[in-house]
Amino acid sequence: MEYFVRVDVWTVAEEGRLICYRCLQVLPGMKYFVQSADSFYDPVSNEDLLRSEKQFVELMFDRPECRPKRYYDTAEEAIEAHNRDFAWAKELVEQLKKDKE
Repeated sequence: MEYFVRVDVWTVAEEGRLICYRCLQVLPGMKYFVQSADSFYDPVSNEDLLRSEKQFVELMFDRPECRPKRYYDTAEEAIEAHNRDFAWAKELVEQLKKDKE
């Protein structure tokens, strides 16, 4: 049986925006993967926090085959891999922001 320890890692992405990486440490083995990453904007609403927590729990119900195929020795390595894997999404968001201007 696998057990998971939640490790939230926060970073300031830019002024007025925080990113919370929802990392999970897998027991046994003490390896990490990023389950999701949530952006928060100032001011943060209760709805934003509730949506983030609800999504976290819903993703915990995902089938094991939906989880990452690779675990990492540190949370930092897992975050770097997550950022590489989802670089396309960041580029898409930036393009949508430009299109709105």
